[in-house]
Amino acid sequence: MQNIFKKQTLVIALGLALFSSLSANAATTAIDLSSGSATFGNTLNSSGTFSDSYTFTIANGFEGDLSASADSEYLVGKIPFTNISFSVWGVDLTDLTLTGTTFAQGSQSTSTQSFLFGVVKKNSDTWTLSANNLAAGNYTINVSGKAGLVAGVLPIVIPPSSYSGTVSLVTSPIPEPETFGMMLAGLGLMGFVAARRKSV
Repeated sequence: MQNIFKKQTLVIALGLALFSSLSANAATTAIDLSSGSATFGNTLNSSGTFSDSYTFTIANGFEGDLSASADSEYLVGKIPFTNISFSVWGVDLTDLTLTGTTFAQGSQSTSTQSFLFGVVKKNSDTWTLSANNLAAGNYTINVSGKAGLVAGVLPIVIPPSSYSGTVSLVTSPIPEPETFGMMLAGLGLMGFVAARRKSV
């Protein structure tokens, strides 16, 4: 009887471990763009899907154009003489978006290197996005993906699996009051010259 109880306990423990390793991971982190740029990223110590959010605020007078990119690497294995492939290690980024008063969707580029006669491939993902004329307000960069061995038979992670990214904000120049004054003086001078030509 004790032997059956131990086996049932072991099966339940393995089931819980499997479930927890495949569950979604989520993190929300504030980033500071007051210097015009910031970095972001995460090291994932469990297998499964994740969705991380990076929040920031653009203050009045600091509106501008934003660009962001996120990079990751992952290995994909293939069983020889079959079409069966599985993730081995790393982070496979699946989405990069900007939400707030403006929405922007990222675009992906992937480069692949083959090893061991094509049995193992190393993929390097780069996601980029840009948004122009962002108004003052609160924004969030959302990064989604899969970490570790998520498409294979066993949920195994070879830590660390990580990704990194950068974001930069180029503020639109705001003219100084002196600039407006010089512009108005120049327009007034041109108007005076045009009126004088008509009278002559």
